[in-house]
Amino acid sequence: MNLKLLLGLLFIVWRSTSAEEFTNHWRATEDVANVQFCSHDSYSKDGSCVCNVDYTGNFCLNRKCRNFGFDGYLQNNPVKVDRCICPPGFLGRNCEPVSCVSGKNQVYSSLPSERTVSLLASYNVKMQKIWKDGDIGQLICNKKEYARNFNYNYDNAALYTKTENETVCGGKLKTYLDPDTCTDDDGNPIDCVPLDINNLNTLVQYSPPNSIVFVVTNMNVSSITDDVVEDIIATSIARRIQINVLVYNNTGFQANDPSLTTLSNIASATFGQYILPSIENGNEQYAIVNALLENWDQGYQPTKVFTGGIKTLPVDTSRDIYVAAQLNYGQDASFNPNLLPTVVQKTDFWKLYKLTAGSYPPQLSASNQISDTPIIVYTSGDLVAYSAFTSDDTGNSMVVDSAFSVSVNQTSYSMVVKLESENAPVDYAAGYRTIGNPSSISLDTTFYNRTSCQFNFIVNANCKSVGASVVTMITANNRNSVSFPVYCASFSYAKKIYNNFAAETQKMRQLEFEQSFSKDFECGSDITPEKTGGRSFIIVAENSNYTDATKSSVDNLFRNKNSFFYQLIDPITLIPSSRYSNFLAVLTNGASYQNKQHTDYGKFMTKVLNSTNTPSPPSDISAPISVKDMLVDTIQTGSQYSDILFVVNFNVSMSADDSLAIKSALATQRSKLFVLFVQSYTQYGSDIYQYMNDLALASGGVAVRLNNYDELKTFFTLYFPTLIANDIVAKAYSSDTKPGIALNNVYLQEQKYYLLLTNEDSSEDGPVTGIIQNGNIDVTSTQTIGELQLLTIQPQFAGVYNIPIRFASPAKFSNAILYATTDSTDIISLSFVDKDGKNRNDVEYQYGAFRPVIYSTTPFGDNSQISITYSDPANPAKPIYNGSIISVEGCKFQFYNWTTNYDWICSASGGLYHFKIDSPSTNVTRTFPVTCLGPDSGGCLNGGILKEGVCSCPLEWSGNSCQTPNCLNGGTVTTADTCSCIGAFTGSFCESAIANCTNIPSQPDYRSDLSSLTIVADVNALATGGLTADFGVSGVPITVILYGDDIGPRIVELTTNSLHLLDSLKTRTATTVSPSTSPADSDMYAAMKLALDNQLTNRALIVVYTSNADVPVNSDFLIRLATRRAEVRVLSVTGTEFQNSLTLSLVGNGIPFAVQGSTNFQNYMTVYVGPLFQALGYTKNQPQRVFNVFKTDVLTGPTTVTIPKDSTFDNAQVEAFVHAYNGRIDPGSQVGINYYVYHIKYDPKEEQTIPLNVLTPGTTGYYAIELVGYSKTAYGFNDPKDNANGANEMVNSGVSFNEVNLLHIYPTPFAEIAPSNPENFPYLSIREILGNGTLSAPTTLLFTRKNPTGCFFKYFTTLDVCSQSGTIGYQVQLTTRASDTENRQQQFSLTCFKTKYQDGSTVCQGHGSPLHDCACDSNWGGIDCTEPVCANGARDMSVCRCPVDFYGLRCEQSFGLTSTTTAGPSTTAASTSSPTQPTNSASSFSSSQTTTSSVLSTATTPAPQEVRAVAFIIDMLGTDDYAFNQTFMSMAQYYKLFKYTHYVMIIGNLNAASDISLGFQQYPNETSILAKNDIFFNYRSSEDGGSNVSLALTKVQQSYADTKTKIQSPVSLNIFYLTQIGLKSNDDVTTAFAGLEDFQKASIVYSPFAKDADPAVLVNLTRFSTNVTSTRDYYGGLVAMKDETSANANVVLPDKPPTASCVFALQSNVRVAIDRSLPSSADIEAALSSFLSKFKVGFNFIENDEARCASEDPLPNFYNGRTAMTAFPYYDTYVQSSKFCPSQYAAMQSFSITGANPTPTYSDKLVQTIGKQINSASCVCNRYTDAKTIKIVVWLPRSSGPVTTNYLDYLKLGTDNAYHFVVPFYDVTDKDHDLYYQILASQPNGGDYYLLPNAATAADIQKDVIDILYDKICQTAGVDPTAVPPLLSGINTENRNYVDY
Repeated sequence: MNLKLLLGLLFIVWRSTSAEEFTNHWRATEDVANVQFCSHDSYSKDGSCVCNVDYTGNFCLNRKCRNFGFDGYLQNNPVKVDRCICPPGFLGRNCEPVSCVSGKNQVYSSLPSERTVSLLASYNVKMQKIWKDGDIGQLICNKKEYARNFNYNYDNAALYTKTENETVCGGKLKTYLDPDTCTDDDGNPIDCVPLDINNLNTLVQYSPPNSIVFVVTNMNVSSITDDVVEDIIATSIARRIQINVLVYNNTGFQANDPSLTTLSNIASATFGQYILPSIENGNEQYAIVNALLENWDQGYQPTKVFTGGIKTLPVDTSRDIYVAAQLNYGQDASFNPNLLPTVVQKTDFWKLYKLTAGSYPPQLSASNQISDTPIIVYTSGDLVAYSAFTSDDTGNSMVVDSAFSVSVNQTSYSMVVKLESENAPVDYAAGYRTIGNPSSISLDTTFYNRTSCQFNFIVNANCKSVGASVVTMITANNRNSVSFPVYCASFSYAKKIYNNFAAETQKMRQLEFEQSFSKDFECGSDITPEKTGGRSFIIVAENSNYTDATKSSVDNLFRNKNSFFYQLIDPITLIPSSRYSNFLAVLTNGASYQNKQHTDYGKFMTKVLNSTNTPSPPSDISAPISVKDMLVDTIQTGSQYSDILFVVNFNVSMSADDSLAIKSALATQRSKLFVLFVQSYTQYGSDIYQYMNDLALASGGVAVRLNNYDELKTFFTLYFPTLIANDIVAKAYSSDTKPGIALNNVYLQEQKYYLLLTNEDSSEDGPVTGIIQNGNIDVTSTQTIGELQLLTIQPQFAGVYNIPIRFASPAKFSNAILYATTDSTDIISLSFVDKDGKNRNDVEYQYGAFRPVIYSTTPFGDNSQISITYSDPANPAKPIYNGSIISVEGCKFQFYNWTTNYDWICSASGGLYHFKIDSPSTNVTRTFPVTCLGPDSGGCLNGGILKEGVCSCPLEWSGNSCQTPNCLNGGTVTTADTCSCIGAFTGSFCESAIANCTNIPSQPDYRSDLSSLTIVADVNALATGGLTADFGVSGVPITVILYGDDIGPRIVELTTNSLHLLDSLKTRTATTVSPSTSPADSDMYAAMKLALDNQLTNRALIVVYTSNADVPVNSDFLIRLATRRAEVRVLSVTGTEFQNSLTLSLVGNGIPFAVQGSTNFQNYMTVYVGPLFQALGYTKNQPQRVFNVFKTDVLTGPTTVTIPKDSTFDNAQVEAFVHAYNGRIDPGSQVGINYYVYHIKYDPKEEQTIPLNVLTPGTTGYYAIELVGYSKTAYGFNDPKDNANGANEMVNSGVSFNEVNLLHIYPTPFAEIAPSNPENFPYLSIREILGNGTLSAPTTLLFTRKNPTGCFFKYFTTLDVCSQSGTIGYQVQLTTRASDTENRQQQFSLTCFKTKYQDGSTVCQGHGSPLHDCACDSNWGGIDCTEPVCANGARDMSVCRCPVDFYGLRCEQSFGLTSTTTAGPSTTAASTSSPTQPTNSASSFSSSQTTTSSVLSTATTPAPQEVRAVAFIIDMLGTDDYAFNQTFMSMAQYYKLFKYTHYVMIIGNLNAASDISLGFQQYPNETSILAKNDIFFNYRSSEDGGSNVSLALTKVQQSYADTKTKIQSPVSLNIFYLTQIGLKSNDDVTTAFAGLEDFQKASIVYSPFAKDADPAVLVNLTRFSTNVTSTRDYYGGLVAMKDETSANANVVLPDKPPTASCVFALQSNVRVAIDRSLPSSADIEAALSSFLSKFKVGFNFIENDEARCASEDPLPNFYNGRTAMTAFPYYDTYVQSSKFCPSQYAAMQSFSITGANPTPTYSDKLVQTIGKQINSASCVCNRYTDAKTIKIVVWLPRSSGPVTTNYLDYLKLGTDNAYHFVVPFYDVTDKDHDLYYQILASQPNGGDYYLLPNAATAADIQKDVIDILYDKICQTAGVDPTAVPPLLSGINTENRNYVDY
């Protein structure tokens, strides 16, 4: 034991050491001062990350798996996946709640690879001994397809395995997991170690959903606490983990030990087994574990539970079942009489029985178990239930699918349930109910439908105590049942779990990396300033000895007595406190050179003379020599602040790059360069002179052209002593021709100064004399040499001087340097601190801001100043900055302790700046020339670039030289080229807004995380090629939508693992509908709209796989896209490059994709979609990666795209996806036909170039570049009205139509840049998407920065977009900054939000009013009012994440604390903050709801001109679905007719206090009222109480009284009783009219389809009102309601809509017999296809309903008034069978086989087989024997058939109410000998009646054939074709929620 502990400690030390490899630049420490990047849509505040609710840690890097999700990154976890494995039903990436999605196709069972088998054993020597007869550990090892966890109950006794086989696993168990010896260290016996319950909790936490745990113990249990037990039970129930406990009795402890009761309770709560051993010792547990494990492996699950209160349950008798029970000693469980189950396994106190299929009754009874223990039934493939809890309320019952996996004590979250059978979802059916009395939770008995949610059953629930409960549901037909566990958590536990408090602290903090954004310098890390005597003296000259002494550099420079060596002895050595500590000579000969140096001048002379002693010829002057390398090396060899003399008497060359390299070296060393051209050999032209002069000027030196060495001697005699002894006091330079130059504001002492002046006349022939004009300065001139003039000046007194220098004639290249002559040892040095905190002498263009820092041996006084000027061509000293010199605060450098409050950015690349430092207290001025290192800008200022002689300016500058600022936000340019700002704007460009921000988001909504995938697939595209293999996406919600066939767009799959998509996206058979026809094409946009409506996450990738993309862009789709962040990628079989497809590609932010081969779709998903989501996958301790489109564009030829470097991240990799259509990366090999995806990984710190080219020259291609990296931008939009400075930060996700929009952004990682430098602000380029698939010219917009920093969004700009009704959208390129010198770029598309769709319905989703924008109700926000305003907590898309203290849809209800129910502000796209008032909590499902919100709003929404009120009393007892739906259509159209001015109440007529009612309130539009149809449909009933209209009227009166203050001066008040059944005889409504006298009353009777109302009902209703109307349709009801409403003169009824087909409401069984013989012509084939596609449209038909109709008899009322339809082909000698369940009609439409012969080969066998098909009754849904159902056979022959008696007998219909109809595709001429005519002849109306015209020759097959056929079918069925009502629209007529009774 002690050895194991020691090994464990060593392991921890090893782990801590090895972890260092992860800590490069992401180590999280407590002293991180400046956090900039916060992962996973979190944000930075006050230097720290505020994390999204699903992540934690310093930088929000670590995921929280919510709702008991299993973290696949748990340490030592065997189920290693890069995602959360969520409890059943939780689809979010982090198991967070998501909004409801229609379709119920997700299966909640788990893959074996994501389940575990775990064993906890009190493994001691006594258990080891008994396990020799059966090792349970090895038994677990044998399940190698599962991950396996072992814990043998002592320190370091845990083992986690996954891939090992059973042998290796067993070996590890024996090697690593030694038994407890039950002895002390001396070998004395002691009690064995008790079973530690914490070890059980560890195994549970390491078990994914649907796993199993075995606890095997021969000891009691220790460490039991309520918290640990609750954690075990709650986690197990949430994850559906079974815990089975088996006890041994071989250690002497008693099996009835109280601690074992805890294990018993845990097992019962989790539907596991608690098994006590037999009295006789043995290892029966081995066989029991084996049996339980085998059953679990084979899919047997606990599905039914018998308790003390539930002894009988309905069961499915078709399955083998197992029953387990805890029993008293030696007893058996009691079952139904005469039932004798087989005992499979047993102990004295427990038995497992088996009942074989068919051996037990449908009502199974079981009892006699030990008190308070369950009897559990295990089944396979049976009904299984999964449960959760939702925050939905009555008015919003389909918003949040599942919010919590367990509920919380004293809350009333509704419980939702999902049922599965045979691993397939079960549809809702009315009549499901609960039985029994669960211990901790109270439930209503009735479930209701949630049609748009995965959890499609919902029931009211209330947690009344802490603990687990068993819930049992009975099916609607009472034929089956299912049980499942639920849990009500304690408040303290829920608070810990749902807020993840326990996960906030990381045990190994160093594993979370740190970002390196701000590299703050440490104290004392500055560079060394100049020191007295620390300079180097350097001379560079040619080492040549020429016979002509006048030309020999060796003689004249070094060897002659008149050489400079001797002339400098006195100046250099006699200067007090000599400035030089080192002397260096660089001797050149051609390109080679050698250095000679020494610290002693005399010894230095000797070394140089020795090196020049050997004569050498001069270099060849004809070949110019590059001196860049020599000069750079020389500068770097010398010390800082050196004086360098370069004597040039040979031909030299220089380039711009050479000049930049030498300038950089000079600036770094802060050395002065003097260039002396000795023109003995040649005259140096202005080009090389200008290069050299530019270098010298940049350093503070000069370049001079001397005619000979005599002038060089004069230079050394007269000039050089003044230069080497002094510093620069002032300096000015001008390249333009000027009449003079000036040195201004110079502090001078009363001493001698030297003024060095160089210039040239206009012809460049020589200097122009300069004259100083200042009476207070004495001036003495010295000899002029070359361009040089030297003047000595003496101020008459100390002070500030201006020194104007006038030239005798205008001169250019003028340079004036004033040197001080002083013996003082005082030193002033200038350097800079860059953005990285580095101290340096040089500055770089576009490197960001530099802060000047100063060293001085004498402290500066209070009035010391620093000024910055720029020498441009027009102004020798253009002012840049002037400010005070101040002491460095806080941590100081060792030397540079002075600075100024200015961050300087050099804006002119290659420009020369002068920093002048003035110290008035000492009358000292020093000037430092500073070059902005970068390529020469050609005189263009402020970052301008010279292109063909013209300056191309940055966005913020204009003018010939980029000298004029572009003033933002209404600012104007002054004559001084500055901006004059207005209002709340400041800055050099008015680029900063003073914004005291309001509505600052507490949790910003980045919507940057691409976290869900939707695949929209056209069935006809899948016919080209479908999915054949998994593409590797897991852990994200995946939705599959199919369309393109006759069923219409629908969701068919919802999962989190792409492995499940192989069936739904398999290759399919194409339909016969042409891809270019309208229905198929419109389906594409209908499917995409469905995808957007059901988008689960804030940002999604939608892949559309279509047979034809050439479809005009749908405006309703664009509106939906404006409310979502979705990337749409369209793969098209055809139409790829047409204008419509190109437009859609731009809207979707992509490029057109062509799919031409059968594998293209699979390849796209495998090569792109899979790797994309894998790249975006969660990786523990790594920053979140974000998907951005970098750029898309047209490709016409060779193109290079450059992705700029981003050095923000030190240890990161970016992945790029490059799409090329009709193009490729060049050079590159072809890997497909015309579309390629390249996956590139690269280091973002290096610039990445991507060369592209078209595949074929002269063609057009397209490319898209997408990046998976780390930058992201939060952005949103709002109205600039009263918000010009961007202060209102309540933003929406999209731009609004017909108004100006403000765009607010927050880019991350956020780069802090100079406040007055919009050059480095973000900017955007916006281009309108045109209808022809192209883009308009770009418009570039700069952003304004917000100040102060309290705002969240850092920048905003104004967008003038969406002003035209036909605008499609915009492509936006947003450029943000990684730093001052690095850009980031991302592209997104914008579409325009409108408040109404094409049909006039509102976009505001039932929670707002469609004004100019959506004016949202008080509790809703977002651009379309779909985002709840959370009273507490934070919103995630359409879900409020509540703190545990709160619950409810908006977290408006509370428990444990005082409720806070403050609603949020009413919002529009331009809303501002507004006061709020409390609102009522949402009522339960069964109670009435009255909206009483009194929230005030300052939104400028105009009040309606008139107010009306109406109460609709709905008939909940009438049995006709059609009439009920027509009722709601009338109500909705009535509301629309009066322009939404009504307050509306809707209430049912049931005689029950629980009858549903919606109190008086206003709805945004008629769609919101139609939506209530589903709610009321659920409550339709046949309860014995019948109707009670009086009760309904009483509730109307109460609601009216509650809201009367809102209904001021109503124009009309109405109560309409909308009914099918009338009034009960004892229902006295007159007494209930009290208080409702002002209301006008009327009743309307709705009759079934094409039928009249019962006259008795009309008479009955006169007791309610004399105004009684009967109608067959909604339009008649609308007319009646309009006529009964006051003030209706100006109300205009809409046109009556077209009628439906008369067959629509038939209850019929239709078979279509299709002659598929060899077609005689294409026209006949086309006519047949047209008939088949159009014929079924008129019916309200049932297609795929196999699960329902195959087994239920009688059928549910769902089938009333519906048509079952199928088809079958026959040809040659073949007949294919037909089925109704499911229907084969759609498959037969596209049946691709045709016969080999033009007619069938008629025979007795063929015709007899056909006869069996038309008379088959294989499933009950065809209603073959039902007299109410008309049976129709429609024949589609291509030619006549022979007539025989046998044939006619075979084809007779063997049931009543059955008829043949023939639609021939030939002319029927010989009727007597035509089989098809003869089968009609015996029918009641004769053969001609049932024979239709020749369909092959019909001009209009709909009008000439199908409509006639409809009429004949209706007449045959007794329906008057002329009495058909208008076509019903807006309500789903296939409503399956009808209650059977």
